[in-house]
Amino acid sequence: MPVTTLGRFFSGVTVILGIGIAALPAGIIAGGLTHELQRRAEAFRAAADRAIGSGESARAVHSELEVERKELDLDAGEAKDVLEQEKARLGAVITECPHCGKPIHPVRDN
Repeated sequence: MPVTTLGRFFSGVTVILGIGIAALPAGIIAGGLTHELQRRAEAFRAAADRAIGSGESARAVHSELEVERKELDLDAGEAKDVLEQEKARLGAVITECPHCGKPIHPVRDN
């Protein structure tokens, strides 16, 4: 621990510079990572928009989006969230079973 005023001043400047040297690159890297993740999610959202609006079967849409998800290296949970948001935005209703492709008929309340 410095004893003199000048020593305390220089130790304070050194501490601030040391923290800044570590924090500034960390902030830049974190900002870049966040931007890249947002870019990938937006690319997946655009692909989902195209696939949902294409009129293809649910199975074909699912396969197309799975390929896109892997190419973008998106986590499955993140891709599911983006897809649910896109379906809600477009007002899409699932009309086919994603496994067998048979039509799903809505149940009506009487």
